[in-house]
Amino acid sequence: MKYTALPSAMSYSGGKLIYSNNPEAINRKHIGYPLRNAGKFTIGTTIAKGEVVNFEYYHANYTGGSLQIAVALINDSGNAVKFKVAREGVASGNVKNTATTSIAAKCNEAFYQSSARWDTIPNGQTYLVANSGTLASDEMANGKVEISPVDGTLKARVVFYDPQKNVQTQAASFKRATDDEKMRTTALFRYNHRSIALNLANNRYNSFLLFPANEISNWKTFNKGEYPQSASDPIAGIDGIGTQQINDAGVTTLDTRWLLLGNYAMIYDLNLSGCNGRKIKFSKPGKSSGVIMARANNGTWYAKTLPFTYEASTTSLLQIILIGGNSGDVVMEIL
Repeated sequence: MKYTALPSAMSYSGGKLIYSNNPEAINRKHIGYPLRNAGKFTIGTTIAKGEVVNFEYYHANYTGGSLQIAVALINDSGNAVKFKVAREGVASGNVKNTATTSIAAKCNEAFYQSSARWDTIPNGQTYLVANSGTLASDEMANGKVEISPVDGTLKARVVFYDPQKNVQTQAASFKRATDDEKMRTTALFRYNHRSIALNLANNRYNSFLLFPANEISNWKTFNKGEYPQSASDPIAGIDGIGTQQINDAGVTTLDTRWLLLGNYAMIYDLNLSGCNGRKIKFSKPGKSSGVIMARANNGTWYAKTLPFTYEASTTSLLQIILIGGNSGDVVMEIL
């Protein structure tokens, strides 16, 4: 199939997103085989009063025993801190008999259907949010949470550990996890939205490729503004765990410490015009299956199995998210 690049550069907006997917497959070495007493964190940050940060993790348990994953909120400020959880969702399942896209869809639907809650952390305490609970071996978990401190500062980090060996109070002392060398990403992103204006009437029969990854060789530069081009790009990840791909000349061709291949968890804002009578077909290349989250005109988010066709006549804003378990590459055909 011939793909058309987006007609203009994507812009960026939104707030902070911490995405944790490296290491994706957590094995027994990660938690200190054979004692299993080495809990780890993948990434952390300090959240200031009134700041909003979104967290998402996507990890699987291949340790041969129990594992727990969560976002740990650590209060060492000297005072009790009230915080808001605007939204929260967690889902898990056995990777041998459950589609990983199904687990991710349940997590995202739970997140967007959840209600806000407030809690207070006493000084010197650690609370867990987006808590996976105990995962058996061969189970994975996807968790999402949006956090904002109300009257103080909190430290936060994504952690994993054997719940029989470690307790949440130790989260502040965990050492950092290491790259799984699978081109995956854990990083903090300063902007979690990508936006594009698209006139459907002017682009009828064009096929665009969003979240490019494997379908084309020039995926990194195909849609301007979709992916960062360097570590100093405003949309590049910060403080990441990732893999460096180096060619025979010693040049780094890909660095997933700051580039999230597939832009998972990023919200794509499609600002539409010329919609009368137009439809949009979303699919995966070939006969591949997939699932994305979608909503129109700031309505309800739904998990949509690909392929599906959307009637766009009354839509000015269509938003989509590529969720975990997919492999990038979503075709958007204007009909």
